[in-house]
Amino acid sequence: MEKWLGDTPPIPGELFKQWIKDIYQKNLLVQNKMHVGDELVNLKNIDMPVFTQVAVGDHLVSPECSMPLHYAVGSNDKILKIYPTGHVGMIASSLSQKKVLPEMGNWLSQRS
Repeated sequence: MEKWLGDTPPIPGELFKQWIKDIYQKNLLVQNKMHVGDELVNLKNIDMPVFTQVAVGDHLVSPECSMPLHYAVGSNDKILKIYPTGHVGMIASSLSQKKVLPEMGNWLSQRS
């Protein structure tokens, strides 16, 4: 876990401040009002398959944050799965090994 925490790429201070302001404080991404440079980011333009995993006990990415993003994406080929686990449990738990990862793998294999 310590190596993973240290693998985050450095983010310039101004970019980080803009990210926090636009996404977390103003919620511009889900409202399709966020700009990256001169380009407007419109989640409705995402038309690729989307598999959204939600952990009900996630203290880092709460269901209240991840679920609206799922519904904002324009893809017709998307699925929302809700699991009774936390943030780390989505990948490092017996539930993950028995259910979460196999479900995602099966979904992906149907699209390749």
